[in-house]
Amino acid sequence: MTGRTEETGLAGIPRGGKRMSRRNLFYRETSSSIELVHANTLISEGSRCRKQQQQQEKQKRSAAAAAAKTAKTAKTARTARTGGARANFM
Repeated sequence: MTGRTEETGLAGIPRGGKRMSRRNLFYRETSSSIELVHANTLISEGSRCRKQQQQQEKQKRSAAAAAAKTAKTAKTARTARTGGARANFM
């Protein structure tokens, strides 16, 4: 969505015909130009970024959980081998 000005015609009316109210248009500065952006596009882009962040967090969490699980199984096996107070399965 960088530098595409043909998306909105005169007075913020897109070529598709659906009229955007002027109230919901924002100016966004890109590296090369300043463009008019509708609030809905900003919102959708924000949610997309948020989804990606959530996915990354989920991956990190699952990796941490897997590491913890392997550590725990190793520990229980060790206690079972040494005849610890804890039973091998709990």
